[in-house]
Order: sequence, then structure tokens, then C-alpha cells
Amino acid sequence: MEVTLQDTSFTKVCPRCGERLFRDMSICYGCLYDFNHPQPIERPPRTLVQEAKPEPEEEDVRPLPEEEERDQVPEREDRGSSSGMEGTDAMEEDDKDTTLDLTGAAAAVQAEGSYGIWIKDEGIDVHMPVGEEGLTVGRAPSNDIVLHIRAVSRHHLRLSSAAGGVAVEDLGATNPALVDGKALQGSCIVAPGDGFEVCGVSFEVERLDACTG
Repeated sequence: MEVTLQDTSFTKVCPRCGERLFRDMSICYGCLYDFNHPQPIERPPRTLVQEAKPEPEEEDVRPLPEEEERDQVPEREDRGSSSGMEGTDAMEEDDKDTTLDLTGAAAAVQAEGSYGIWIKDEGIDVHMPVGEEGLTVGRAPSNDIVLHIRAVSRHHLRLSSAAGGVAVEDLGATNPALVDGKALQGSCIVAPGDGFEVCGVSFEVERLDACTG
């Protein structure tokens, strides 16, 4: 008769490891438990397994259209930077370039001498008598004719009445006046009807009436 471990009438179970053994076995071949000398069975402590809480789903927060548009706008350069300040100063200087300050002379007064100067520039049409004391032209406020142009020297020209026209004298200008398209050297006489140019501003000599009625 053949006996197997599945036949419970001829087997027993090890109280320590749970191995199924034949009834006549006194030692468990699994954990060496001695059935003839029972020992207290140490069972591993029960571990409470805490069910893991599901992680909250992340909310799909989409920015508003205004926020998306604001995020796509590239950062602008700091307007307080040196390059921005230089650009502002250049604009202010450009505004001054086309300004003629003629407050130092009486443009409406009739000429005391025989010749006058007709100043022509963009938006400017002014007639000025040369007079006996003459006129000075330059960028400095002390001149009779002040040109707020960076290319104009502080003391550029001196104009005075002379036989046959107006004497135009260079005062050491960095960019000399042009007479007949040539740079002025020293001085020359410009006759009525002729003219000269100072850094883009046109000057024409004109004859004035000798007497005022």
C-alpha cells in the first residue's frame, strides 16, 4: 500500500512552518521543529497594512487669454539704460538743430547801413541789417545770430558792411562757411544777390534802402 502526504490520516502539520509531514516523524525537515520537545512558537508580529490614499489629481489650470498674451510679449530693454538716455539726448539735440535764436537782434528795424542779410532755412525767412557794428554768427548765446546746430562753432563768422557788399570773416570755425561752394579761408566780400552757407543754413546779401521815409 502506497501512502502520500496528501493522505491526511497518515500526516501531520508542523505547527511552526506549516510543512506537511508523516505522523511518525518527530523532527520537521523544514524548520527542525522537535515534536518530542515542544517549544513555544514565535510568530512574526502582524503588520497592519494601511491602504495607500490615492494622490489627488492635478488640476488642469490653464492661463487666461490675457495672461497668455502677456507671457508671449518679449521683455523690452530698460528705458533707463545708457543707450536709451543717449537716444533721448540725441532727439533733443536734433530738435535744437533747426532752431534759430534771433532774439539778440532787431529783425524788424530798418537798416542803418546799406546792406542786410536774408537768412533762409526750413520754415525760417528772416531779414536782418548788418549795421555799422556788424553781426556775429555762431552757436554761443552771445552771438547776434545763434544757430543751435552741433556742426556750427561757438564763434563761427563775423559779418560787417564793406564797399560793394558784406565782408564775411571766418573766426576759426571747424566747419567753415561755403562761398560759391568753396570753404571760406580768411575773409571775402559777398556782393548783393550772392550768398553763402553755414552748415546747411543759407545767407544771402541784400541791398537795403539808404533812408526810411
